[in-house]
Amino acid sequence: MRAMKMLMGMMLLCVTGCRSAPRGMTFTEIPHQETLAQVTADQVYRVTTKVPFPRGLVLKDDKLYALARGRVREAGGADAKVDDQAGTIFTVDPNIAQPITDEKINDQVRNNGQIFAAPTAPPFHLFDRNVSVATHDRETDRPYCGLRYDPITQNFFLCAFSGIDKPDGKGSNYSKNLNDAVYRYDTISSKWAEVEQHDIEK
Repeated sequence: MRAMKMLMGMMLLCVTGCRSAPRGMTFTEIPHQETLAQVTADQVYRVTTKVPFPRGLVLKDDKLYALARGRVREAGGADAKVDDQAGTIFTVDPNIAQPITDEKINDQVRNNGQIFAAPTAPPFHLFDRNVSVATHDRETDRPYCGLRYDPITQNFFLCAFSGIDKPDGKGSNYSKNLNDAVYRYDTISSKWAEVEQHDIEK
């Protein structure tokens, strides 16, 4: 029996290589990791270009709900001259699509989406478009991410990361604000509400 355990140990070492088992685990307890097939371009389809900078997806009742994050730093970041519809939830028809290899985006894909819920203040601290420099807005709670839906309350939830994306390539590319939050959108009342928000004065 002891010889069999030693043999099994040697076989596991050969299979797993020279890596160490995580602390508190034996080699036999390491979860098996399957090798996934590589995705090729011809397997990927474009569903829409209507939602600006999407970050967060929920598939519900054959509709795709997509959250607009806010313009990312690689595209220039927050800008008072650009309405990037940050914080807006769109509905998209997931059955409309075209291969991503197509050079030209068709009109169906381009127009696939409509506003389901636009952010309101309150509870949002929307970007102040009157500032001369985006980082002068120390109150905004953009960008937004992490869209989730709860079927029990029929509410959508999202995170407000609170800060300003600055144009990429010009030093630091993010200016952090201090009022991170979680908001919810009630599909019954069609209203937004605050779940929790940081308050440095409390």
